[in-house]
Amino acid sequence: MTVTTVASSPTLPTNFSGQRHVARTSSGRIWVAHRNATDLRFSYSDNSGGSWTLATPKITGAIKQWCLFIDMDDNAWVSLVDENDDARLWVNQSITSSSSWTYNRPIATAATTTAVVVFKHPTLPSWSIQATGWNSGGGTCWMHVHQINRYTLQTVSSLYSSNAFDSMTLLSPLVLDFAHTGDGKTATSSPHLWVAYVRNTDDLVMGRFTWTGSGYASASSTVVDVTVDTAGPIAGVFDGSRFVVAAQDATDSTIVVYERNAGDTKTTTRTPTALSGGDVDSLCLTSNSANVWLFASGQTADDISSLMYTRAAGTWGAWQTVEATTVVHPYVSSERCNNALSKRSVVWSSSAAVKHELVGANRSPTTPTWVTTSGAFDEASAHDLTWQHNDPDGDAQHSYKLRRSVNGGANQWWNGTTWTTEGWVTSSSTVVSISAATVADGDSIAY
Repeated sequence: MTVTTVASSPTLPTNFSGQRHVARTSSGRIWVAHRNATDLRFSYSDNSGGSWTLATPKITGAIKQWCLFIDMDDNAWVSLVDENDDARLWVNQSITSSSSWTYNRPIATAATTTAVVVFKHPTLPSWSIQATGWNSGGGTCWMHVHQINRYTLQTVSSLYSSNAFDSMTLLSPLVLDFAHTGDGKTATSSPHLWVAYVRNTDDLVMGRFTWTGSGYASASSTVVDVTVDTAGPIAGVFDGSRFVVAAQDATDSTIVVYERNAGDTKTTTRTPTALSGGDVDSLCLTSNSANVWLFASGQTADDISSLMYTRAAGTWGAWQTVEATTVVHPYVSSERCNNALSKRSVVWSSSAAVKHELVGANRSPTTPTWVTTSGAFDEASAHDLTWQHNDPDGDAQHSYKLRRSVNGGANQWWNGTTWTTEGWVTSSSTVVSISAATVADGDSIAY
């Protein structure tokens, strides 16, 4: 694992741990939303977080809290709470390094936290569904759900008209997701909306806005725990089969994971291995092929650590240190669910910087693809053998083996300079230059 610096001076929020500040486009470009005193800025990476570029467009303002979401059309959405406690929605259509952010619409005034998801309408391909949730300083949870034009991104009609769904004040973020197929982008035929939050009475609530075929019914409201830390971190995702939420227990040092089945009829509770860094200070969660990934930091040891629950085995692993930091109260955020990826981006604030790491189980490269085509060549001239490295996680080639057989004879292996016995060549190059006159005229060579 390699930790890189996304931005050297901006930071992530200092509260509402668990919101999403990192997302990726369909091309694999990773985007991170971070702030300084006057702007919300956006950095991107095209090499799995190896290096970062600060994009030119920004959202001006001393932003307090924000949520980043990239939809199936690569439109980037940000719901935020500004310095005046106004919740607003911004969009960057088909986001690139130079495309502009456009003010889409106001959400609310006197807000404390907000979240957004956008996905394709299940039956009308030219339309999308846009859902924004927020909590007001007066102590009410709200939800707006709109049908929007996929191409102009303008609101067409409301799909949920009740708006208010809980009269409690939140000291935690509002977790919001939708029922998708497991990639975090493609909605199911019944794209129910899922929410989770902690009331100021220590109640953890998981709710579902049920898709009716033409809109959304009022949310269910299931209290799954009454001993959750009111001001503690909370995070959650829909993993393709269930709604999974992690929260801090009232004892402060314990994380509890709650799973609500897709039918919204049953809750399963899981207790991970205890975090050794003291009381839980920051927490986020993602999922991969039904496995649960937790990222957290403690108040005693401010390290950023990760932990995985393997569903097939029904076991929690051990906490692994992502970075040993010395920062008090670091903020951590991770990508949403995407079962096609074995690694997840996680970002955190560290020493007045924003850091990034890809965390997860690495997959082996698949068989390389020959670029050089078969056929006759002039043995009196040098020629190149070129292949394409294929890695499901996008990792660069580290080493290779190249074998040949001349006229059906014994295998020979390239060692970087000549043909000899089998062994690895440590190189990221996918081209080998073969000198002239290494075989005879008329020989048949199989690579």
